[in-house]
Order: sequence, then structure tokens, then C-alpha cells
Amino acid sequence: MLHIINRSNRQIYEAQIEQHYRIRYDIYVKTRGWNALDRPDGRELDDFDTEEATYLLAIEDGGNVVGGSRLVPSVYPHLLSEVFPHMASVAGLPRGPLIVEWTRYFVVPERRNIGRACDLGGMIATGVYEHCLNEGYRTITAIFETYWLTRLLEFGWHIQTLGLPELIDGNWTIAAAIAVDRDGLDSVRATWGIHGPILQYHSGLAPLAQPNAGSEADNSVRDKVAAGAK
Repeated sequence: MLHIINRSNRQIYEAQIEQHYRIRYDIYVKTRGWNALDRPDGRELDDFDTEEATYLLAIEDGGNVVGGSRLVPSVYPHLLSEVFPHMASVAGLPRGPLIVEWTRYFVVPERRNIGRACDLGGMIATGVYEHCLNEGYRTITAIFETYWLTRLLEFGWHIQTLGLPELIDGNWTIAAAIAVDRDGLDSVRATWGIHGPILQYHSGLAPLAQPNAGSEADNSVRDKVAAGAK
């Protein structure tokens, strides 16, 4: 199960949150060389690990974190808006109450599959999409290496690139928007052989965003993505 953690239930998961910061350090600082995020305490945090962030953590029965992701509502400062806005120079920066940013997607090395797609990674991606649909979000923005475009399209998702690829830390990277709808959830579940909900909502969990109909701008972004605009 993928556990949903935000400020309303974070105290229940303090040990797992701390563990996931240290896993992120091992992956992003030690392995991938994101030295700008180096900290003497061996934890990887950035300016967007705030109370507004929602964490989706894959937690084993013994309490160990084996994978996860982070979501930040786009109405708050987030990675694309504050650090990489130029990567949305073609389509523009999507922001609004129905738009959320997806970052810090990871699987611990010992749970990855060699030479093929990672089952746990697929479960996490499916859970992220399921949660966004449950929360009423209509668009997910993300920055990722360009090879992920093919993988995400294989999930059956409608994707709009927001700008031109950029070489970051030796990897060609792009910003994109992903449409959120029921068809997208059905298709990604089918891709990974998932037949129902995989999210763990601990009692007391409250959503950070309460999106309703959304602004005209929000709906315009989602409609363009769903139409396959490039």
C-alpha cells in the first residue's frame, strides 16, 4: 500500500518521513551527485519540503520505506515555478487550484528490477495518479529526464511538453503537464496489473486542497493536455 501523508497526519509517520529524507540523500546526493542539496546531517530536503507538501510513501509491514514521491499544489511555490520556470517557456507555466507538481519519485535500489520496468515504481506512479484524481486535480506537472516521456505515454497518459529539453547534471530533461482523468487511471492500472485502489489513508487525513470547478485557466490547461497539445 502507498501511504498518504500531509500535515494533518504527519505526526503518525515522523520516523518514515525522516527515513525517506535519508533515502533521498543517498539517491540524489550520493548517487546522482546533486551536490547543491548536500547537507551535513545526511538528509535531502529542499525549499519545497513544507507543510503544503503531500508525501506518498511505500512502506513495508516492518515500517521501512522502500519508495515514494512528493506532491506540491501549484498555488504554492514549487520546483517548476521557482527554480525552472524557463523550462515552461513554450506552453507557459501551469498554475491553479486544480494543478499539482509531482517530484522526488524514487525506489530504493534493492527493490528495483534489473533490465526491465520496476514493479514498485509502477505501483507508486499509479498511486500518485489515483491520489490526484481523488483530490480533484486535473493536471500534474513534472520535470523529468526525456526518456520518461516514452514510459509515461505507455501508461496511456495524455502529456503536453511545456518547453524545450535542457541538459541538467548531464541528463536531457524536460518539463511536462499530465492530464488527470478516469481513463488515465484505468490505463495505468492495466499497465501494471493493478485491479483496485492501492492507497492507505490513515484516519485523520485531510486534503490540502479543496478544488471545486476550478478557474477557466485551470480547465484550459487540462483540456489542452487531454487533447494532446504539444
